[in-house]
Amino acid sequence: MTKDEAAFSEQLADLVPGAEDPDEDEDLLDSLEKGLITTGRKPAEGKDPMVDHPAHYNQHPAGIECIEVIAPMVLPIGSAIKHLWRAGLKPGVDDVQDVEKAIWYLQYHLEQLKHRAVIVSVAGLTAGSES
Repeated sequence: MTKDEAAFSEQLADLVPGAEDPDEDEDLLDSLEKGLITTGRKPAEGKDPMVDHPAHYNQHPAGIECIEVIAPMVLPIGSAIKHLWRAGLKPGVDDVQDVEKAIWYLQYHLEQLKHRAVIVSVAGLTAGSES
C-alpha cells in the first residue's frame, strides 16, 4: 500500500464507521456487485439514483467520474478538485458556489499546512536547543 493509499484509507475510516473492518470490505464489494453502489460509467441501480449515482457525476468531458481521480488524494485537495470538476453540472447549483467551495477547501488545506510547518519549526528549535 502506498503512502497516499494509506492516507486515503485512514481518512475513509474516519468518515465511514467500520471502513477499516475487513468484513465491511466484503459487504462493500457485495454491494458493488449488486449495483447498489456504483463507480465509473455505470448508472445507479440502487434505491435512490440521486444518492447512488446522480447523472451529473458522469457529465464531465473527460468521460470518467471524479472519484476515480481524487480517491488517492488528501481530503481537502480531493474535495476542491471534486467541486471544480462538477462545476456547473449539478442541477440547481451554479458555478460560483462550486468554485467558492473549492476555494474554501484549498484555504483550509493551506492553513493546515502552515500550522504543521509552525509545529515542526518549533519542535526543531526545541530539540536543537537541548543539545
